[in-house]
Amino acid sequence: MVVSSVSAMGLKLTAVNASADTDDDSGSVMAENEYTLTVTPEPVTADDTYSWVATDTSNITLIPSSDTKSCKVVCNSAFGEQITVTVTSNVNEDVTASCTLDYVKKITSVVVSTPDIINFIGTSQEHTVALTPTYGVGTITPDVLTVTGGSLKSNISGELSVSQSSTFNGSTTIYVREGTYGDFVFTGDTFSVTTPAAAFIKSTSTRTIEGGLMPTGLSSDVELLALGGYPTVAQLYTAYNNSYKTSVDGANDGELTVNYSYYYNDVEIGSSSVTVSIGFNCSALVVNAVSSSLNQGSIIFY
Repeated sequence: MVVSSVSAMGLKLTAVNASADTDDDSGSVMAENEYTLTVTPEPVTADDTYSWVATDTSNITLIPSSDTKSCKVVCNSAFGEQITVTVTSNVNEDVTASCTLDYVKKITSVVVSTPDIINFIGTSQEHTVALTPTYGVGTITPDVLTVTGGSLKSNISGELSVSQSSTFNGSTTIYVREGTYGDFVFTGDTFSVTTPAAAFIKSTSTRTIEGGLMPTGLSSDVELLALGGYPTVAQLYTAYNNSYKTSVDGANDGELTVNYSYYYNDVEIGSSSVTVSIGFNCSALVVNAVSSSLNQGSIIFY
């Protein structure tokens, strides 16, 4: 609720924001649902009593003080037409003051206008988030809508494990590198992505399996490479990106969550978030080799 357009004849009318305990006798005072209006007569020693009225007694409740020189104004619900509160001296009806009340609209829903698809092409691609709001009842529309950040979640299970083996004296050891999945988080209204692996793999770890048995949790199509030592992070990223490219459908590949706040006259009216399904475009993502091997382990010339 906003107090504005104060006018007075023979009285000074001050609006005090009950929640912030600040006053502004020029009007444009804001509070969530309650103000106190106070009259100061001229001269200040005047013993007049006052009557308080409002043009809308459904959405606004007036609670005058015992000496009638102040009145609590309580907003019961949102209103779509400007309301006038008037105070008049019971001794002289020409001594009067009034102010108008407005209600700042709240956002009831938002639509993510952009982006409609996320591009992963291997190089940095910037995406800008834009929102289209729908407002509820009120007389004033917020003047600022700010995207404060958000997150990108993947609905696709990419390959999160790569392994390679080494055999020595008949004993095989499997070296495993595994990735930990997480959401891509950003601040502000823009973010950049390069590859699915760079966006969604948050950390990697290694472990060994003695005896050459396929470790639990690895998919059956993981090839055990005839190499020693742990696979590199780059190998894991490549395997993840390759599997990702074949899995996207460009429609419901992930979820985009956007956080936002909105303001009027630099005062935050509200904040919330919206989550939408979003597609990923990996058509330009290059498939790279995870490993390579020769068809012959050794050659002897004679």
